[in-house]
Amino acid sequence: METATLHVTRRPERLLSDDKRVITRYLDFKSPKRIRSILKRLMAVPEEEISPLLAQVHDSFSHRHRAIRDLWRDNYREVARYLQSARPTSEERQLLIGAFFTMEYAIESAALFNPSIVLHPDQRDVPAGSVRFLLSLRATGEGHLSSIVFRRGLIDPRGAIAFDPPPRYAYTARPAADRELDKRLLLRKLIDMGAHEPLVRRAFDLLGDRFGLDLLRKTIADVKKSPDTPPAFRTVAEDILWLAEANYQLRFPADCMPSEIIIFPATEHPHDRRPPSAGSRRDVIASA
Repeated sequence: METATLHVTRRPERLLSDDKRVITRYLDFKSPKRIRSILKRLMAVPEEEISPLLAQVHDSFSHRHRAIRDLWRDNYREVARYLQSARPTSEERQLLIGAFFTMEYAIESAALFNPSIVLHPDQRDVPAGSVRFLLSLRATGEGHLSSIVFRRGLIDPRGAIAFDPPPRYAYTARPAADRELDKRLLLRKLIDMGAHEPLVRRAFDLLGDRFGLDLLRKTIADVKKSPDTPPAFRTVAEDILWLAEANYQLRFPADCMPSEIIIFPATEHPHDRRPPSAGSRRDVIASA
């Protein structure tokens, strides 16, 4: 049987990381005392100064972030629990507070690698003999945090590759707050990872076939308080929550181009919260 010869041609096109591509993240100072000190100073700013300050920040950052006011609003909600003032807070002050607790993160500042290519689902207006593709890459930024980014382009009949210009925005979405989980799939994955099944079932027997993450947290807390629960359940409880939180849904705006999408880690670094065995963190347990 003859073996077909595979000819490989190294192309001159190169994809380089861009340290100017940034996303926003919640700026967590990890110190309630420091957070309250910053909030106290922001609440002391006279109301007539709030609008000009907000406009200044908006002009500086809105050109590279989609719906930046919504991002600031989310970050205000994140930090609002530390507010000690009973005084009503205007919407503009809330947005300014949210802006002060927002940081930019350069997603490609360290490296861009591990390409994987598929046909783009939209082949409209493609020249005859050419195909549009979607390329995924692993991007590594500051602190060696990795995310998944995308590029779009065309391959012509001669094999020449043309990449679309980088998009204006890099957009990441937060996970759904209380996604629905499937007990059967979650249990199977935990057993595959080596979790002790009888201890897992102490919590799972109290849950229905499908449940939310908040209910799972409450059930685990109740089981921990039970006097007949062995101490080893605490470790199993951490594994259950780790796996549940590592499976999540992301929602992007309908007009968000694939090349704008950034899939950024939404759970703790594995060195901080390690599973019992090296199971995949990408199995889908959350409902579609």
